[in-house]
Amino acid sequence: MSNVQAIFKAKYNVGNMIPNPEVMTIEDEDMTNNTSKRISVVKLATTSEGKHIAVGYSNSLVNTFNLETGKPIGTFQGHKSAITALTYDTHGHMLASGSKDTEAVI
Repeated sequence: MSNVQAIFKAKYNVGNMIPNPEVMTIEDEDMTNNTSKRISVVKLATTSEGKHIAVGYSNSLVNTFNLETGKPIGTFQGHKSAITALTYDTHGHMLASGSKDTEAVI
């Protein structure tokens, strides 16, 4: 486990619960109107080699991060409600997500 992965797990109190952690909350800052709100992290998934992590939120977004550098990779906005499932393919090249809107996005 990399230092960034350990720090991420500690920061969000994940422990060994990937990919099905307890609900966690983070601050989501809206820079357009200087407000912030709390959103829940509801699903996590890591690639099999542990290089990337996908984070699914209660607000329907999925963010991906490089666990070696800690830098964000991208944000996915294909769902209309909270994320309920996340998984990477065996090689870590594709990410599938599901949500309460009953849609699956790959």
